[in-house]
Amino acid sequence: MNAIMKKSIKRKAIPLGCIVINRDRYLVLNLITMREKKEKDDVVDTPQNTGPQQTMANSTPRMLLQMRYDKYQRMDIDEILPGLYLSGCNPAENKDLMESFKITHIVNMASYFDNQFPKTIKYYKIKEEDLEETNLLQYFEKTFKFIDDARKTKGRVLVHCNAGISRAGTMITGYVMRTKGMTMTQAMEFAQSKRRMNPIDPNEGFMKQLKKYEEMLRKAKVLK
Repeated sequence: MNAIMKKSIKRKAIPLGCIVINRDRYLVLNLITMREKKEKDDVVDTPQNTGPQQTMANSTPRMLLQMRYDKYQRMDIDEILPGLYLSGCNPAENKDLMESFKITHIVNMASYFDNQFPKTIKYYKIKEEDLEETNLLQYFEKTFKFIDDARKTKGRVLVHCNAGISRAGTMITGYVMRTKGMTMTQAMEFAQSKRRMNPIDPNEGFMKQLKKYEEMLRKAKVLK
């Protein structure tokens, strides 16, 4: 097997989704695994950057991200705008919780997670992984129309991925940008202010797409 083939296999991401540990503890590994793997690969591919300073530079962001995930509340549902909610996949499989929040529509962006209640809830499914090369921008307008249509009829929409942090966080940020005429930074800060504990943390590829969307909204004179 040649070196290029080995490198390609090494970089292939394995979607882990939500893993149950000891029945009542959920460990969300998808985003952490992707970023740790990228950092590790970068060090392996560039031997000149393996000194103590570079090791510390690579370790610090990973440690900070791990600390944020250690505080992850798997059952949290946060209302970002009236009738618009954000969570991970765990609340989306809890029928009592969906009924208590009166959820009528769900944008399901989770990996290996089926629509749980199709008889009582209307779904819009996006089958994409939490990878930097994933194009989420192409789904913005259809997703936003799905959300708008629900909210106009007094429905309640839950947007979730596996953790409710990267993919769903990106979609929520984009919707806030368009709806409230905010820049990417303003929208992320606004959405984060509505969360009790869990972060909004799009991967680098999604951040670039949000910045591109900001430019699109600016040209359309949507931004204030």
